[in-house]
Amino acid sequence: MKDCGNSLEEKADSLNHSSGSLNDKVADSVATTEELSAQIQITHSIVQDVNGEIGNINSAVEDVLHNIAASVETSSQVIKSANVMKGQADNAYDSGQKTLEKTKDSVAEALRSLESLIRINELASEILNIGNQTNLLSLNTIVEKNEDISKIAILIQKESEENRELSEQLEKLLSKFER
Repeated sequence: MKDCGNSLEEKADSLNHSSGSLNDKVADSVATTEELSAQIQITHSIVQDVNGEIGNINSAVEDVLHNIAASVETSSQVIKSANVMKGQADNAYDSGQKTLEKTKDSVAEALRSLESLIRINELASEILNIGNQTNLLSLNTIVEKNEDISKIAILIQKESEENRELSEQLEKLLSKFER
């Protein structure tokens, strides 16, 4: 039994030694687990901080996106307004060009009319001059009875013919002017 007791004692020592070693290892495991737990808590805290910062960044990104969308809308409205104003400016320019052409045409027509009026005035002056000359001839005929009446009649006829031609020219100019 002694052998058995020795064996048991050896086994008990071995078991005690194994148990001590196991306690040491369990203590090491507990320490490692506690350290790991502390590190997990620190990591969890860091992850929460990072999540908070990500939330802040997401909020800032949403604000930026909202501002960009508002800017795009404003830009679209400005572009539309600019296009409307460009169309109005083009129409005003075209209208101004048409008015300018009409004005040029009107001025040219007025100048032609003025030239006709000047010519009419010249013809009227010539007619008055011929009329005055005819009156003078008539008076001269009366005053100078010794003149040959046929010569005077020829001069009067010549003056009357010139007067008729000038009157016809005047009528033509007046008909152009009336158009």
